[in-house]
Amino acid sequence: MSVGLYALSDLPSLKRWLGIRPSQADQDQLLEELIDTATAIIEKKTSRRLKKRTFENDPTSISSDGSQTEVIWLLEFPVVSVAKVNLGFGSSDLASGDYAVYKDAGYIRLQRRVAFEEDRAYNVLVPAGIQNVRVDYVAGYDPVPADLRQACRDLAAHMFVGSWASDKRMGLASRSVGDKAESYIADATIPPRVEQLIEPYVRVSLISHREEEGA
Repeated sequence: MSVGLYALSDLPSLKRWLGIRPSQADQDQLLEELIDTATAIIEKKTSRRLKKRTFENDPTSISSDGSQTEVIWLLEFPVVSVAKVNLGFGSSDLASGDYAVYKDAGYIRLQRRVAFEEDRAYNVLVPAGIQNVRVDYVAGYDPVPADLRQACRDLAAHMFVGSWASDKRMGLASRSVGDKAESYIADATIPPRVEQLIEPYVRVSLISHREEEGA
C-alpha cells in the first residue's frame, strides 16, 4: 500500500516528524491511511482539491452555468494550464486569444470583442444556460507548499498519537498497565496550528468574488 496520488505529505516525511526509524515498518499502513485521511480533511476544510491534477469535462471544477458575464470561475486553483474552453450550444472551442486566464485567482475572462447586430454594438458574453460551459484545465500545487505539507503531517501525527497504535495515546480516556494508571482527555478536534496553516488556502465564496467583480 502507498499514500494516495494526491496526498499532501508522504510516509518518510511523517515518520521523520514522529521520530520513527525508517526501518520500523510495523505501523506503515496505518500511517499511510492517516496521511490520506488528513489530506481529505484539509481539502474539505479548504473546499479545494489542492495537489496538481487534471480536470476534464468535470462540472464540479467550474461554474458551469452560463452567467451572461465575461467571467468563467474555475473552482480549483492555482491554474497551471487551460486546454479547452467551450460555451456550449454546439459552439466551437474558443481560441486561446479569445480569453485571458488569471491563474492565481482561478478565473477566465473573455476578451472584450465587439460585434454588431442591427446597428447595435454588444460585448460577447458567456451565454446563459445550465451546465453549458466546459473548461478542461490543470490546477493545483506541484510541489505542495511547505505549510500545507506540514499541516498534513501535523494532522496525521495528531491522529496517530491519539490512536491505539501509539504509546502516547493522546485520545485514550484511561489505561492501566500493572500498577501504573494513565488518563488522557479525548481530543477529536483539528489542532489550532493546523487550522492556522491551512487558513490562507480556504476558498473564498464565489459570491464575494462576483460582487467585487461588479463593483
